[in-house]
Parts: sequence; structure tokens; C-alpha cells
Amino acid sequence: MHPKLEERRSQFRPPSPWLGAVLDELDVGVMVVDHDAQLRHANRRARQELRSSHPLQLAAGRLTARSSSDTGRLQVALQAAREGGRRRLLTLEDSGEAFSVAVLPVPAEPELAMLVLGRRRLGDRCTLQWFASHHGLTPAEQRVMEALAEGQTPDAIAEQLRIGIATVRSHIGSLRAKVGAPSIRALLHRMAALPPMAQRLPN
Repeated sequence: MHPKLEERRSQFRPPSPWLGAVLDELDVGVMVVDHDAQLRHANRRARQELRSSHPLQLAAGRLTARSSSDTGRLQVALQAAREGGRRRLLTLEDSGEAFSVAVLPVPAEPELAMLVLGRRRLGDRCTLQWFASHHGLTPAEQRVMEALAEGQTPDAIAEQLRIGIATVRSHIGSLRAKVGAPSIRALLHRMAALPPMAQRLPN
């Protein structure tokens, strides 16, 4: 195997195979970096995020931020985690979109720090599909539910799906009844509490 390819693969090697497999099942990005911000491990979701428009990026195997101001704040948070055992919550921005990142100490390995990437919506497609199937939602009800998870209002959903507002409200009432949620707020709370299961995609 080419040395550079082997080096790139080793960046994502977990401490144990079973731990790597467990982390890959989560639809939340998790990364571990060392004292120099060199990436020691990234689960499947984190690798997907880093390949997209996330404000964090890899440069020669080193975790950094796309903007210089975010890079400085990231370095301070990593140092606080490694040296002081303190947790930090960062809000990074890219193209007007805010991204949350938790920076945590690793007590058993003080030279390491863990980063947990915030989710961009209440539930990603795989989890919401499982939720819809479990509750017997129709395809139309599922589309309305996914739009609610994105923070859209009933009026916006009607415009997006090109259906009447009365139809949207009917779908919302039906899916609330199937889920057992007395209100839209309760429905959103149920979706927010869903376990973050990852979709099975190739690396």
C-alpha cells in the first residue's frame, strides 16, 4: 500500500475495532485529536461532515478551522480540555450557518481531546424514516414531519410541497395522533429525543 494512503487511513484508526464500530453507528460526528490537533480518530459521521461545508477541516491530518478567528478559539478550547480538563462549547459559522462543537477532555488520556459535532436538525433522514415506519406514517405525513424537523412553519410546508394549508394541518393532526403527541411542540420534542442512528453508507 502507498505510504501516504496508509498514513491517511491510520488517522481514522480507533483504539479498538469494536469502539470504532460503535462510534460509526452514531449519527453524531465524534473526533479525537492529540496535543498538536493531529486527528487520531474520526467516526463515519465526522468524516462525512469534514468532507462537506463544515467550518472545521483537516489540513495534512491536523484539525483546524476554515476561518482564522475560529482557529484561535478552537486552539484555546483544545488546550483547556487537555491541560485543564475543562469542557467548552464552540459556535462556529460558515456562510451564515451556525455549527455547534463540544470540546471535551479524555480523562484516561490527558494528551487527547474529543470533539462532538452538533446535529444540524432534530433528526436526520435515517432516524426520521425509522421513526415514521415505526408509527405507520404515510409518505405524505413523513414529508410534513421532516419539514417540521427542519424548522419550517405549516405555511412554508404548504408552499414547499405545493399543497393547501388545510392539507398540511390535516397531516400534522394525523401524525400527532399516530405518534401520541398532544401538540406540535410535543411532536418536535419527541423527534429531538430520537437516538442518533447513522445511515449505513460506504466510507
